[in-house]
Amino acid sequence: LCKIKIKNGAWEFELEGPQEFVKTEADRLLDLAAKEPAKIAIRAALNTLEENQVNNDIEAAAQKIMHQHLRHKGLWCLKYPVKNGPEAIGDAALVILWGHAAIERKNLLTSLEMMRSLKASGFHPQRLDIHLKNYVRLGWLEASGSRRARRYTLTNLGAQEAGRLVNTQYLRKTPEQ
Repeated sequence: LCKIKIKNGAWEFELEGPQEFVKTEADRLLDLAAKEPAKIAIRAALNTLEENQVNNDIEAAAQKIMHQHLRHKGLWCLKYPVKNGPEAIGDAALVILWGHAAIERKNLLTSLEMMRSLKASGFHPQRLDIHLKNYVRLGWLEASGSRRARRYTLTNLGAQEAGRLVNTQYLRKTPEQ
């Protein structure tokens, strides 16, 4: 069920119902709109509707592979680790940051928060900065600060890589399958 509300000057239009119904009615309204400002307002509402659907799909995928940390509310952990090997911790960190961005709309984690999420996910790195330095060099993460106050941010390139990891490894190996 979705809803869009379009205001333009003297008139206001509101649609609510299944997404396909809202799209077809908004398209019909777009054909009826005589002036360009009205068409622009309707197109903007349709674009927002599509963006919200994409965000909901990403959040649903993140919640399928992650769970909330039991002791630290607001932190999310992987339900099950997928990879072993030298880049397993870095890949898990990318996916954890991606999940936080999708679920909490939080693009930044401190080193301490990241360590807690990784440990609750089944990884036990000695030093996080060693595992993530290649990801920073590749431009997938940005790092600022030092020691426990070090903060990691997922870049657009990192979000693409994390999305690829989620689709190719994590979503294919869910326990329900």
